[in-house]
Amino acid sequence: MKAPMKPTLRNLIICLSILSVGLLTGCNDRRAKGEPAQHDTTIPAIETVAFFQHNAQQTVAYQMVMSGGSLYLTGTPFAFTRWDFSGNPESPQKIFAASDMLLNPAQPDLFADSDLGPWTPQAYGFHGLAVKGKYAYMSGNIGMSVIDMNSPSRPKEIARYQGWDDQNDLPIADDRYIFSALLPHPSQSRLWAFHLLESFYDLNIATPSRLSHYSSETAYPSEGQGCCVRRAAQTSSYAFVAYGTKLIVYKKSGGKLVFSSAATEAMSRYEAQAIYATSRYLYVHHQPTTTGGSQMARGVYVLTHGGAYRAFLPIFPLVFAVNENDTHVYVNDDNQRVRALRINWQAAGQ
Repeated sequence: MKAPMKPTLRNLIICLSILSVGLLTGCNDRRAKGEPAQHDTTIPAIETVAFFQHNAQQTVAYQMVMSGGSLYLTGTPFAFTRWDFSGNPESPQKIFAASDMLLNPAQPDLFADSDLGPWTPQAYGFHGLAVKGKYAYMSGNIGMSVIDMNSPSRPKEIARYQGWDDQNDLPIADDRYIFSALLPHPSQSRLWAFHLLESFYDLNIATPSRLSHYSSETAYPSEGQGCCVRRAAQTSSYAFVAYGTKLIVYKKSGGKLVFSSAATEAMSRYEAQAIYATSRYLYVHHQPTTTGGSQMARGVYVLTHGGAYRAFLPIFPLVFAVNENDTHVYVNDDNQRVRALRINWQAAGQ
């Protein structure tokens, strides 16, 4: 596992700094926040129905993914955790927290291999997170980690991808495995892994403990340049990438992602800081950051998968997820806790 890999960091350090500040503190947009545009006035009734913290401590979420009725999070102080909401969307059951294992002398091997260095959420879970079946794939400031969750309450790291400093016998960053967003193919054993800047990999995950590449990295089109990739989401036909000043759309074709200029143009009004998709809707956190940019109100816009406007949620998440029934949004917006918000679609005529 300690194969020597020489990192090619390019402008990664600069963008990591930008992204880290955005994730931890949020963007400081000093312009007046108006109401949604005239045709964007459908606002469902939303209310905060619960607050969640890990062990009653300050809870910072780096990433959130909803899968199979459970919310998976990376962050602090839990490191990596699963909260099951299948019984009640407003009252989760904690299935596991990696921090419990890291701090337990009898179980540290589940998440800390002495040959590979310590496992930390900043190093291996700060950026992308994807759950496919009983495996979690995540990426942080050093590299990538694969977690086996076949034992629901005892997840175990089974692979790690990073650089290695042979001289000092320490792990180092390898930007080939530092991904801001990860999307699992819905039916095939592949994972689309998006870099901060200009490329993404198509990874073969048929054997989760031994990732390989279906194809070499593919450059973003010139229209997609910006900094930096924040999040990604997908539907059955499209993949959406929140790129800060842009929302880029890819069409799924034969197991590959093909840039769609028409769909990207249709979404050009949104400066997407975060994004989430359910089987029904696409949720886009629009927050203007460019000079002289959008006059639309910042907040979460709810769209059809084709981009048609449906509703506006006046919330400003650092990171968020939506349950499969579109009844609740889970939001970390203050780096203190996770809020559960109930959406009353009938109030919006949906």
